[in-house]
Amino acid sequence: MSLSFDPVDGDEAGLAVVANERHRYQLGVTRRNGRREAVVRLRIGDATEVVGRTPVGASTDLTVAADTDEYRFRVDGEELASGAARSLSTKVTTGFTGVFLGPCATGHGTTCESDAVVERFVYES
Repeated sequence: MSLSFDPVDGDEAGLAVVANERHRYQLGVTRRNGRREAVVRLRIGDATEVVGRTPVGASTDLTVAADTDEYRFRVDGEELASGAARSLSTKVTTGFTGVFLGPCATGHGTTCESDAVVERFVYES
């Protein structure tokens, strides 16, 4: 996905891989300490962790690649982090037979101040 986004602190937009509200991975662009950055967040049950951060420009290519073992999160072609595919499987999440993958945006509890423009989205299997 090609994303143009100039977030204010607290805004975030990018890609999400979601099994349910308590089991998801997110690759997003946000602003922290005045700098625009890509961040990878993993949430498995009650555990939430940021597993990668890197500075990015005004327009950024975000990619999620997957196989049977893991999801790999890439920013402008470079791998930033990965997460185990098993953590989003029905053996862990219970009750659902797959994941959703798509664009996401959040103000983390507040109204987003900035528009996130998805310039290109490609899904290949």
